[in-house]
Amino acid sequence: MLVAGSIALSGCGRSPSNPTNISYQQVGICKGYETPDGPITAGPDRGFAVFEIESVDNTKYDDDFVLALARLFVNQFMPDEAAIAHGGDHAR
Repeated sequence: MLVAGSIALSGCGRSPSNPTNISYQQVGICKGYETPDGPITAGPDRGFAVFEIESVDNTKYDDDFVLALARLFVNQFMPDEAAIAHGGDHAR
């Protein structure tokens, strides 16, 4: 499964008409990886998706773009859990 797309970020003080666009694609899925402290595994029925940022276009906004890794969000809900968490009634 290969996913490509772009995200429009409009953080505090930014206008939707002046977004920073990030183009990315999924480059892989794995069950684990090695670190200096030892292996990290995803666990049963889980995996890690690996994405590559292809470009950052900040030309419509007259200020520096700073990728704040502490502000990245990863949705770790399963589809049914996400529906419940967001008020949906699609749980099985």
